[in-house]
Amino acid sequence: MIKICHIISGDLWAGAEVVSFQLLKELKNFNHIAIMTVLFNEGILEKKLREEGVKVYVLQEKGVFYNIILLIKLLKIIQKEKPDIIHSHKPKENIFSALTAKLIGIKNLISTMHGASEPFKGFQSLKSSFFNFCNCQILKSCFTHVVAVSKNLRNEMIKYSSASQLRVIANGIDPDMYKINLSKEDAKRKIGLSPELRTVGYFGRFTPIKGLRYLIDAARQISTSSNNVRFFIFGEGPLKVELEEQAKDLIDSRKIIFPGFIEDVKLYLKAMDIVTLSSLNEGIPMILLEAMANELPIVATRVGGIPEIVEDGKNGFLVPPQNPSALSQKLSLLLKDEKLMRTMGLAGKKILEDNFTASMMAKKYVQLYNQCLKNT
Repeated sequence: MIKICHIISGDLWAGAEVVSFQLLKELKNFNHIAIMTVLFNEGILEKKLREEGVKVYVLQEKGVFYNIILLIKLLKIIQKEKPDIIHSHKPKENIFSALTAKLIGIKNLISTMHGASEPFKGFQSLKSSFFNFCNCQILKSCFTHVVAVSKNLRNEMIKYSSASQLRVIANGIDPDMYKINLSKEDAKRKIGLSPELRTVGYFGRFTPIKGLRYLIDAARQISTSSNNVRFFIFGEGPLKVELEEQAKDLIDSRKIIFPGFIEDVKLYLKAMDIVTLSSLNEGIPMILLEAMANELPIVATRVGGIPEIVEDGKNGFLVPPQNPSALSQKLSLLLKDEKLMRTMGLAGKKILEDNFTASMMAKKYVQLYNQCLKNT
């Protein structure tokens, strides 16, 4: 029996949390794997893991000197549980994992790098750069293996890690989790739309790296010549007010809707005709895999790991980042061609089932866990 402790922040329900949930859910199916998790926050991930019967400890990131208190509590949990492997999922968790392993004597540490860090300005940029530098040094000196979720991210990480440490394990989802017994027309009616309207959806955080101001500009270009397209911008984040103001100044409010954060996206994905991303960088975006599970075509920027799941002209279109005109052009092309949308959607479902399921992802992680113990 291999005992593995996953350490995850758990404060959001975004890409890293979604893929961690998908992985932990699948790992339960392996009889020789015992899993437990330590989360640094209560939230949706905690709730979903408990519903799946996964053992969860929650350590709150609150109060004075909470980092010291958090480390002490983490040490007690790891001493009690005695895992064979600690698997962490973000830079802060990497630091705590390395400290804990050093103090207790755990030899096997794995980290999954889910994507590029958020760009900042001014002092925050210096702080972020220093933090990322420390994280890279810790990964290189303390961790047995570092997993990149895309080949692109692996190529970036090779600057900071040894080639023998690095592995590529792409994100995966369980397609059955996104099934809903509704037609697209009924789904549109259920969210208050006429079935004749075309819908374009963005799902994600409102942060600079997502490039949403370019998407809003693309939506403006399409809206000036079309009255039957509705843009849905799902999510929350620090740029929420700024983006809503930008949209209000440029587009009729009936044509671009900000519904907020949606925990269960099944109904809303079903009601979309296209899913789009305008990001400046990405790992393997979970929302694109979810779109593919729903047989939806994709228009996204050619950045990070996106070209590894979106084949330009096959299951969607790729456009340059920071280019609203290119984005609007490809969206318009698809919106006018129902047959092409259907063909690309079916192709995406096939690509997902052949390459990016949660079962495939979990098997690769189990191989890595087995290899860790075999080499110690």
